[in-house]
Amino acid sequence: MWIYWATGLVYIGYQVFSANYKQVLFAPRDLPGVWPMVRYYFFFGPKPPVKEAYNPLQKHAYTSAIGLGVLSVLTGFAVWKPVQSSWLAWMMGGFHLARLWHFLIMWAILAFVFGHLVMVVLHGWNNFVSMLSGWKKHPEYLSK
Repeated sequence: MWIYWATGLVYIGYQVFSANYKQVLFAPRDLPGVWPMVRYYFFFGPKPPVKEAYNPLQKHAYTSAIGLGVLSVLTGFAVWKPVQSSWLAWMMGGFHLARLWHFLIMWAILAFVFGHLVMVVLHGWNNFVSMLSGWKKHPEYLSK
């Protein structure tokens, strides 16, 4: 739990201090681009033009994962120390609902990881290598 919490803080700190969050976080301006990406990925529609490092659906997924991480820590504290965090458990509908929320949030995080792995396989080896190295050789959004 503490390692999970600490790595989450390091990740959020990196995003803030490097200003990388500007290209990863979902913003209202990304909303019109979600449906074309859903159509492309799930219904084999035409590929929308690549304009940025992350498409709107990726931004939505990463922003959701950050939110799920924060919620998993909050529900985890409510479950771990229910007496000391009774106010937190109360905000979640009581201890038993906090446990249920924690369980559902963790399943959502697992679904994100599974979806992430599927997308890496679909996008090929270069995409996987770029995840490990931190940079991509000849990114599509720069070549146009």
